[in-house]
Amino acid sequence: SVAARYLTQSIRRGVILRVLAVLAAIAIVCAGVSGATFATRMRQIDEANAQANEESRRWDALRDALDDDPYTAMRTVLAQPHDTATMRGSMYVATMRMVLATHVPDDHGDATDQRFAGYDFPDALDTRTPDALADAGVGAASDGKTRGYAVSPDGLEVAALGGTDVRILDARRGGTMMTLTGADLTETTSMAWSEDGSALAVRSSDGKATVWKVRASTTVVRDTGSWFMDGAALGGTGAGSAAGAGGTSGNGSRAALLARDGRVTLVDTAKGRVVSDATRVPVDVGVAIATAPDAADTAVVAGTKDGSTVLYRVTFDDGADGAGGGSGDVGKTTRIDVPDGCAPGALAVLPGGREIAIGCGAQVDVIGVRGGGPSRTIVNDAGAEVTALRADGEGRLFVGFDGGTLAVVEAGASTLILPGAAASDVGSIGICLGGTARAIAVSGSKALFVGDGTPAQLCSRGISRSKTGDGGANGVDAARRDDDPWTMHIGMTDFASLTDAHQSRAVAAAPDGNAFAAGLADGSVMFARYDMQTGPLVREIPGEVRAVVYAPDGKRVIAATRDGVIYTVAAPDAGEYEGVTLREQVQERLDRARKLGLTR
Repeated sequence: SVAARYLTQSIRRGVILRVLAVLAAIAIVCAGVSGATFATRMRQIDEANAQANEESRRWDALRDALDDDPYTAMRTVLAQPHDTATMRGSMYVATMRMVLATHVPDDHGDATDQRFAGYDFPDALDTRTPDALADAGVGAASDGKTRGYAVSPDGLEVAALGGTDVRILDARRGGTMMTLTGADLTETTSMAWSEDGSALAVRSSDGKATVWKVRASTTVVRDTGSWFMDGAALGGTGAGSAAGAGGTSGNGSRAALLARDGRVTLVDTAKGRVVSDATRVPVDVGVAIATAPDAADTAVVAGTKDGSTVLYRVTFDDGADGAGGGSGDVGKTTRIDVPDGCAPGALAVLPGGREIAIGCGAQVDVIGVRGGGPSRTIVNDAGAEVTALRADGEGRLFVGFDGGTLAVVEAGASTLILPGAAASDVGSIGICLGGTARAIAVSGSKALFVGDGTPAQLCSRGISRSKTGDGGANGVDAARRDDDPWTMHIGMTDFASLTDAHQSRAVAAAPDGNAFAAGLADGSVMFARYDMQTGPLVREIPGEVRAVVYAPDGKRVIAATRDGVIYTVAAPDAGEYEGVTLREQVQERLDRARKLGLTR
């Protein structure tokens, strides 16, 4: 269950904290720090570990309630203290969010009622294993409990009826995306999807039908058949916005999605439709795409051609109608010379679009789009490889490294600023041990990266201008603000308790700068508030998410998967980060279940 996964991750995090404590102790002794300082640090670590153990105990109790009866779990959490201070706490928010992650019915009643007319129930359950699942090695024999299957209309998902629940499976890989529960399924006689694939219904021998909304927050735009590698935003707020002079990244009127074969698909983010797929960059393999913070119609693509790394500038013609089906916005490509010996995988376009920053091993070269040698070179003396880059609207560069850390290069400078770690990162040395930065987003005076994690957790870190003190839920110690211009703190995916994914390659900031969205390897899109308070985690479409771009109004995100599926995700509003709102949602679900006769 989701709670069990959270418990496992909590235990693993406790182990990591203890390992880090040993490392910290060694470092302190070697540095000759006083015994009093050491004792204080160890006490902090012990207190943090005790708190983690208490939280694990609570999650264990919640897990038991969810396993026995989700409605009992709802009653349990609703009976907890819910004064204003408690509901503002991150633990309270996490508890409510875990309960809401349980998928209970949205409707239940007489199957002959008109509201169920859109479901074409077969006469009996289909016990044959779908071809896609058979190819993935999944079948009834895998658990001995599957009683029937139903494939979604678009073929992306398969419903598998078990003894007490229905699992929604990734049709191509067989993994469980969600589990539908909260109803008696012992007498189920058939299953049917809605015509658009957004809901699943089961019918039982007593003539009742039960419906779950399987895609409550997502809508498929197009299954392209491509293999998307990366994405970028055009026409966004990167040049400056309410978020601050640095602007925000990853939002715009169009999303430019790069496929492995070099094809670039443009999506109207406001309308949620493809406007062009006619641009093909002449590469053997497309690797990355980037746009300037103020870009309206230009992108830079990195790829390989005949075994060498190449860069292309792509300018889109905005004059066609863009009605879809391959028309409109045909891009003109111009090759950019790559410095000798450089094979850039990470790139960023600076404001104005005249210069590009590219990762070349352990250094960053800034080159012009018209060729020539680097105008400046930024070297990481520690030797870690540059794996992610992002520019903000002021020309500042944020650099992510193999090893899980993030640095800053001020506009026009050639020196890396390595931030200090926030004091509230108890037991941490400020980096994701074993992690690698893969994508960066900027929001005003804050930047954060997501990337490759470890079996214990996802890897993410954020940095903020120290003097602003906007380190978020993990804070920035006041004493450090005077010493370091930038401070590193926990990122948005470190405590993603409702997923087993260990990798994220896409992240974007909302236009108003108040939230971030990240795409995860298991198909989830995760949201977090500016202060790193976690928001909803939406896993309704299968496939590794390779691109996320906010629409201009901030109400939706365009996502694209490695499987070639483009879809929209409804972004949460401000209230969905607050305990009081989440409590109301839990109460609404319980009241609905009572009204439908599913619980007392």
